[in-house]
Amino acid sequence: MYGFSECTKSNQIIKLPIMKRMKLLFTLAIPVMLLQSAQAQTGSRLIAKADWHNDGAIFQPTDTAVYMYSGTRGGDLKHAMKYDTARAWVYSTTATAFVGSTNMIQTFDANNNLVSMTNQTWNTITLTWNNVSKNLYFYTGSNLTTMVYQTWNGTNWVNVSNDVYTYDPSNRLVQDKYGIFNSLTAAFDASSEINYFYDGSGNKIQQNTLAISGTTFTQVSQENYTYNASNKLTNDVYSQWNGIAYVNNYQNAYTYDTTGNRLTAQYSTYNTTTSAWDNVTLKTYGGFTSGMPVTELDQVWDTAGGGTWNNSIQYTYAYNSSNQLTNSVGESWNVAGFWEFANGDPQSNYYYESYSTTGVNNVVANGTVSILPNPAQDMININLKWNEAQAFTISMFDMSGRVVMQTSVPATAQYSTSLSVNNLPTGNYIVKINGTNGNITQQVVVAH
Repeated sequence: MYGFSECTKSNQIIKLPIMKRMKLLFTLAIPVMLLQSAQAQTGSRLIAKADWHNDGAIFQPTDTAVYMYSGTRGGDLKHAMKYDTARAWVYSTTATAFVGSTNMIQTFDANNNLVSMTNQTWNTITLTWNNVSKNLYFYTGSNLTTMVYQTWNGTNWVNVSNDVYTYDPSNRLVQDKYGIFNSLTAAFDASSEINYFYDGSGNKIQQNTLAISGTTFTQVSQENYTYNASNKLTNDVYSQWNGIAYVNNYQNAYTYDTTGNRLTAQYSTYNTTTSAWDNVTLKTYGGFTSGMPVTELDQVWDTAGGGTWNNSIQYTYAYNSSNQLTNSVGESWNVAGFWEFANGDPQSNYYYESYSTTGVNNVVANGTVSILPNPAQDMININLKWNEAQAFTISMFDMSGRVVMQTSVPATAQYSTSLSVNNLPTGNYIVKINGTNGNITQQVVVAH
């Protein structure tokens, strides 16, 4: 899949560690309901995602996730997602329904800096979300300087590890020191560190990973980056320390067209016997729209007969008017010489809502809406206020885009109604209100 994983803050790269070095679990991707023209001072943020897999005959549901925001915060696959809550369900084939999986809760300071992220899992016995882990973030000015990772022991949060970040005068991340909490000394003991280096254009050209051995840091790995004249990354080489020197391990090589669109991404591994790079995979992108690829062809290297690239899977992408991904479908190559949907092929839909970036939530083209409770169990209450009277239609879609409920309302400036969701399966839904002079879209969760 085309990569949108790098998270940046100003001109610095911020690592949001996984579990102990936790990445944002729900920084997923990009997105499906084509919202109509966003007004000035509005943005478009990811509110839901749904995945399917092909079972050899049809696409079956795999999992689904929903993102809930407040205020002016947003995000999508290309930008850090500043949601309040992100909740995921996985599809149970035995229950033929979505069941709770993971819940992420984020809090922010007055400058919208992330200050905590709590990870919870669903307890199928107590039917509650149980704490698992938490990240705490601390800043100096606008720079993230410390991250503390904790786990829940059933009663309290317990420190596990931390990352301490250092920046150069240009606010570029130059060091990440990782420590493990020592319960005897109540301090973090140094464990490893990563050092970053940049060229005159501010491009990261190298990162070195060191691990502590006794009281001394020893080399572990190195990653070197090269760029073209347009500061586009062309090569990324990862090598490991063998005790004497760095030995190549793998590399990624990239090519671009004259406008800067990435055309290919090739992955190779280093063969220490032949002292040469062995081809592994090749991704080729095409049909660009506003710099985003419409197609991706994935191939694998076959060494037989002197070597050739063989088709593996192709992806087709669709985007909304905000240049955000709305749909991704993978189709496998049949060795008989044609493309077909095969067992395991993926499909994803992404859903957005427009929102005000100046303080009024869920304002899109002349109106505001409140839909409560959310999650809903039996009923949802819709309270709508237009800036001007107009006729409109309220539609509710499931995550496959199917209309599950619809009603038309004559011209009015204010409207309230209650809708039963008793007969809807547990899962995520999109409520879209289309008026003659305005549109509002909002996500709703049904959880029986």
